[in-house]
Amino acid sequence: MMNRNTLKWTAYIAGGAMALGFIFPFVSYYGGTDEDGDDWEITRGINPGVKLAQDSARNTFSYFVDALERAGDGAEGFQVQVKLQSKDNIPTAVWLSGVSISSIEMKGKLTVTPPGGLQDDLVEGDRTSFARYQVLDWRYPEDGRWRGNFVLRVSLVEYSTVDQEEIGRYLHESPLP
Repeated sequence: MMNRNTLKWTAYIAGGAMALGFIFPFVSYYGGTDEDGDDWEITRGINPGVKLAQDSARNTFSYFVDALERAGDGAEGFQVQVKLQSKDNIPTAVWLSGVSISSIEMKGKLTVTPPGGLQDDLVEGDRTSFARYQVLDWRYPEDGRWRGNFVLRVSLVEYSTVDQEEIGRYLHESPLP
């Protein structure tokens, strides 16, 4: 069962999203299947719950940076989800691992190649630079559980109770330390 703090953060993010839901309609549709057989969903417009979660992740990115600094660049399990452009010029969310951050730039390695590909012919395994404004989510392991994962936390309402409980075991009660 998810604990009280996990439920509190989920409710906080989802509650703000419900307030925005009447203002910013969004539409999702099937985006195809990638090489691993995973389905992709493409969203046009603004999903208010996800938007609020992404804003929370971006606004708290300094927690990720601090934890990465303590662990060392490229530390295992430190990932950032960023917005990159597809070849069709559609904003696409992708996870980067092996993250390194310096005073000059931030870089990470693509964990997948989205269907349709990315601009600059980036593919899984390529390293790419990103800016803070491109950050959509972040996560890192702490004591065997995940910090961050703002979008997953707000999306838990879409999962079955069994899946919510299973996923809840892997998330810290709070996305922030």
